[in-house]
Amino acid sequence: MTGQAAADTADLAALSAAQLLKMERQIARRHSGMFPWLIPVWAFGNMACWLALWPLVFTGTLPLWAAFPISLINLSLVYLPTHEAQHDIIARPGTRLRWLNELVGHGTSWMIVYPFEMLRVTHLDHHRHA
Repeated sequence: MTGQAAADTADLAALSAAQLLKMERQIARRHSGMFPWLIPVWAFGNMACWLALWPLVFTGTLPLWAAFPISLINLSLVYLPTHEAQHDIIARPGTRLRWLNELVGHGTSWMIVYPFEMLRVTHLDHHRHA
């Protein structure tokens, strides 16, 4: 840790829980209300890349040994968009873009072979008990 980072950490340690919560809310307020366009782009761009691997491998255009690590990366990256949809981060229930939240959730969760609703219920249950 650098000298400045250590000093910043020491400054934070001196704050009360209420002061830290106030700071956290100020930081969150700067970022709330913005639409997370990166998430749907990430979700469907990643899925398009993964789906493109199948014909490329089957036609012999891309060797399996090269497609395999790419597909592993795709499958690792697919969880974030479905996670965001599970938490209704793309669009809350009752909002105009709610369909996009559900499309991202259902559209990406099949890649990891789990129904979106099951992922949502079990993940939110995890938060209740963790």
